[in-house]
Amino acid sequence: EGISLSLDPNSEVRASSSLKEIAWNCLASTENGFGAQANFANNEQVLKWQYDCHFTFANQKDRWNLEPWRTASSYAEVVLKGCNPD
Repeated sequence: EGISLSLDPNSEVRASSSLKEIAWNCLASTENGFGAQANFANNEQVLKWQYDCHFTFANQKDRWNLEPWRTASSYAEVVLKGCNPD
């Protein structure tokens, strides 16, 4: 286990796929977002899959936890593991 980015998206982000993408781009930014931190930037694809999975399948969870230490080979694997793969 390791560090986690715990998100509490506002209702607008939870309801709009276009705002979800804007929010993701801000989060992943290499200037002010987690993209500037190696432990997150090194696993950005799996983090994006976790983020998309929470939006689609776990939208009403209080927090969306994105965990860069988790691994997956596909989006389907992330979904099958409840958005946070082993």
